[in-house]
Amino acid sequence: MPTGTPLSGDVLRAAVDRLLAADAFPVERIVKKRARTIDARPLVRSAGVTPHGRIRVELAVGTTGSIKPSLLVGTLLDVPAATVPLIGVHKAGASFHPETPSTALLGA
Repeated sequence: MPTGTPLSGDVLRAAVDRLLAADAFPVERIVKKRARTIDARPLVRSAGVTPHGRIRVELAVGTTGSIKPSLLVGTLLDVPAATVPLIGVHKAGASFHPETPSTALLGA
């Protein structure tokens, strides 16, 4: 797909549904100049598609660390690695949930 071509809401919803239905969602990230694959699925607290055709995702930080939203979305939509840094991300907020320890989010 050419760069800058918007994806339809149906394509985005199918991708988000696939993520939410998955038991595991491997994402490769670079840590200390080495590729590392982590399971991003336990870090996804919620995900959906807005009426304006944007992916909305709430991520947690776990004992394995965290992932950048652009990396998750890039993997979800099969965006080439060199293009992932160009994915626009708007941080809507941050919150602290003391009643949900990160180990519970990771299923430990």
